[in-house]
Amino acid sequence: MAIPARTMPVNALKKGTPSSAPEVIAASKPMSAVVAATSTNRSLATEFEKTPLADRKAFIADLDKKRKNAEFGEQILFLIDRMEDIEKPVIVARLISAAATGKLPLSKALRVSKIVDRAFVEDLKTLPQFQAGSPTNRLIADALFSVGLLTGDGLAFFEGDTTARSGTTYHLNAYGQILVEYGLAQD
Repeated sequence: MAIPARTMPVNALKKGTPSSAPEVIAASKPMSAVVAATSTNRSLATEFEKTPLADRKAFIADLDKKRKNAEFGEQILFLIDRMEDIEKPVIVARLISAAATGKLPLSKALRVSKIVDRAFVEDLKTLPQFQAGSPTNRLIADALFSVGLLTGDGLAFFEGDTTARSGTTYHLNAYGQILVEYGLAQD
């Protein structure tokens, strides 16, 4: 018997592995989508398992106490179901782990997770370069700005730009900094 979709992610976090995820997803998806979703769920669960067990338990207990476990589970399930890249769930798991360990408010972790969903993963990997103020491709910078990870001010020159005016100078905003520190950092 499948665990209801509204509680599956929280139950998966408690167990450490989403063993029933294929059953939940299989009811409404073609087989190729089931395989992809199962891999995605495993990526998220495997990464989240790196969070100390005591922190995971406290995080889930806090969600239970606030009666937010079903809402949280639905948000995560819908978010990872939409993701088209196997690397994004790992990034999201790192953000949720930061929330579970008290390094980041859950609301910010979820907001940045939703930004990750809207961005091209290869563009996300360029974010640490912005900390040093390194110029990057204008199209990538514009894309990262449009999803909410960069702040723009002034004019700048970009690699490969031959015009006299290149565009806006971009800097990491608070969400970009959160993503670099917690979502893109390798353990």
